[in-house]
Amino acid sequence: MFRTWQLAFLAVAAALGPDDPMNRVLFSKDVAEDYGAKCLDGSSAGYYLREVEGSQDWVIFLQGGGLCIEVIDCIHRANSSLGSSKFWSPTHRDNSNVMNSDPTQNPFAGFNVVYVPYCSGDTWLGIKKDRNLFLGDLFTNGHLILETVLDHLHNTTSMKKSVGHVLLSGDSAGGIGTIHNADWLTRTITQKFGFADAVVKASPQAGLFFPSRPSVGVCVFPEYTLLGEHWCPRDDIFESWYVRHEEHSFVTTNCEKALGDRTRCWDAGITARYVKTPLFIAQNRYDQNQMGGEFLCGSCTDDPNNITKEARAYMAYFGKRTEDTLIDLATNFGHSVFMPNCWRHTRNLCMLGGLNIQGDTYSSSLAAWFFHGKHFALYDDCGEFPCSQTCECQPRSDNMDVLV
Repeated sequence: MFRTWQLAFLAVAAALGPDDPMNRVLFSKDVAEDYGAKCLDGSSAGYYLREVEGSQDWVIFLQGGGLCIEVIDCIHRANSSLGSSKFWSPTHRDNSNVMNSDPTQNPFAGFNVVYVPYCSGDTWLGIKKDRNLFLGDLFTNGHLILETVLDHLHNTTSMKKSVGHVLLSGDSAGGIGTIHNADWLTRTITQKFGFADAVVKASPQAGLFFPSRPSVGVCVFPEYTLLGEHWCPRDDIFESWYVRHEEHSFVTTNCEKALGDRTRCWDAGITARYVKTPLFIAQNRYDQNQMGGEFLCGSCTDDPNNITKEARAYMAYFGKRTEDTLIDLATNFGHSVFMPNCWRHTRNLCMLGGLNIQGDTYSSSLAAWFFHGKHFALYDDCGEFPCSQTCECQPRSDNMDVLV
């Protein structure tokens, strides 16, 4: 039986077009200056909005697109849409994920939609208003941008009057940002804005950078092959230290209190343990971007006839680390999980079907989790090599993986 609010939601969704665009909203210079809501190049940040008349529910989606570490990369980003709002188009469309306006494809189609473009290069965590001298004298203010987005929505949209349900999501770097900012968003909606009865949940997609736990890290491929998993160093610890010290990032309070060390709380596999907001984590067992890029396994592949013995062993090792981390988060910390056994990053994580585990798609299980409170721990356990029968959605508009 549908509840009254669900019937209203379906009526609103039915009135939408199959591909209604979101319209760009840029912050004024004064707002950007006051909040520190600037892209890498100093241009005003902003968001895209599709507000649906009569809806009290919201989807907020954080774009992915990389971590700005080297100065040359940061400078290059500052001259693109990943570092400057000067390159953003007037409208944005999504035809595959939780922002899709077609109710036959997306269970969240009747929600107000906020798409936040990624232009800070800091996995949505920067909190320093001043220029980052270490990273090319640019601005890395991702968390400040989110603070501005929420305040701006509260001041200028129906969010000021009431909020029913909120889904925070994002892919890759946006998935990292989703995990880290989920509790902050819950506090903002329920405490700062005063909507104590609002339901706030989050679903990071391909944001498990890295599949680690406090006592178990991840080796890069060359060191794993040379030294073995018990002797190679924990590269995730260095990454966490770097981001905390050089990117001046936002810290999840519960993680810092639990570990007593804020530099350990960038790693998403660790931080997610301390997130109180319900998470539905969608993550491929074999993250193509992580293994091929961050962990230097250029010979890793899902082609069983074109892979070395060493690369295959590393894939089995990395996949086991991913699954163990997700099992830990689902079993011991109450989060839900959807883990295809695929060699993909983001491309197969969407609302358009095709991909399923035990008969459940990401779309159907996400909806049952969000609307009905069901818990899911879905792992495609077909084997130690990419083996899901389907590792694609229906074609998405860009047909590209989003790189972290």
